[in-house]
Amino acid sequence: MSDAIDARAEKERLRHQMRARRRALSKEEVAERSAKICEHILALPEFRTAHTVCLYIPFDNEVDTLPLLKSCLGQKRIVGTRTLPGGHLELREIQSIDDLKKGAYSILEPKESCPLIAPSEVDIFLVPGTAFDRQNTRLGFGGGHFDRLLHQVRGHLVGVAYSFQVMDKLPSEPHDIPMHRVVHD
Repeated sequence: MSDAIDARAEKERLRHQMRARRRALSKEEVAERSAKICEHILALPEFRTAHTVCLYIPFDNEVDTLPLLKSCLGQKRIVGTRTLPGGHLELREIQSIDDLKKGAYSILEPKESCPLIAPSEVDIFLVPGTAFDRQNTRLGFGGGHFDRLLHQVRGHLVGVAYSFQVMDKLPSEPHDIPMHRVVHD
């Protein structure tokens, strides 16, 4: 029992540390680093061959995926997460930037009127995180929202992070879903 408590305490400490480092980035640093990361994503064979791409809409100085979303509209089916009551996530298709509105936690997300997409239809899923490690373990935000959804995804899971968010080893628990790879600057 104490190992699980120790892992949770260490995860919370790392979340706090990584959020502070991310928030300290200037707008220019976010834009520059995000552009590099998006270039790396566009070069992935799994991305190039994907028909349906799920990506997150950034908040709180996360890697900015909006330029990637804009460049892929009309070329790929783009899907985003929408938060439901109770913290569960559903996937909705984004056909235009106008399909986004502020939702839960004041984060942009697809409107309820956007087409619902099954997680099993996603070919590649770009996943945000607080930190990742070299074994592709993901440290989320603490609510388990993405972990519950990722259990249903059959496609390629790609963690997206700044290089300082990639560590040698993170504490993990059985419910944590590993990524297939992590892309950073």
